[in-house]
Amino acid sequence: MNRKLKLILALLALTLLWQTISYAVRYFQPMEVVDFIKSKNGHYDFIVLKNPPLNEQNFIQWWLENKESIKEKYDIPSIDSETGSFRIGVWDIAGGYETDKDGEDKPGFFPLLFGDIYEQTCILELPQENRCVEKENRYASIGRAVSGWYYIDFANGNEYIQNDRGEFTLYKSE
Repeated sequence: MNRKLKLILALLALTLLWQTISYAVRYFQPMEVVDFIKSKNGHYDFIVLKNPPLNEQNFIQWWLENKESIKEKYDIPSIDSETGSFRIGVWDIAGGYETDKDGEDKPGFFPLLFGDIYEQTCILELPQENRCVEKENRYASIGRAVSGWYYIDFANGNEYIQNDRGEFTLYKSE
């Protein structure tokens, strides 16, 4: 086997090892709720997490176990009195809240090549200057549609609908 092939295989093995270790460390970090934020206008509440579960089923189980106490303690979700619908944005805080940089170029070399800009959601209910999160850090949306169906829509595209038995099942569109 020549030297270049050995070097490539060694780099691939190190990369795989690094990814495995990173995933294992992240998998065992407990989820932490950073904030529950009730919307001032009653349309879109926020739950901000640090280390959200990697497994969607774990998050769904957490929501089912905690939704009543969240309603009692934080009055979330804000339910629309006319339609009965609500929506909660669940965000991964990642490195913490940021200042509003929406639309600005991100630093580094790649913005010059790809036009990489900040896309943020800013939580106006927070009084501090650092109150924005990257849109790519949206973890999920929890809601009840006007039809009465409860859903959890994950950022990766998976959507779960609550059935008549109270279980969330993966919704597959035709």
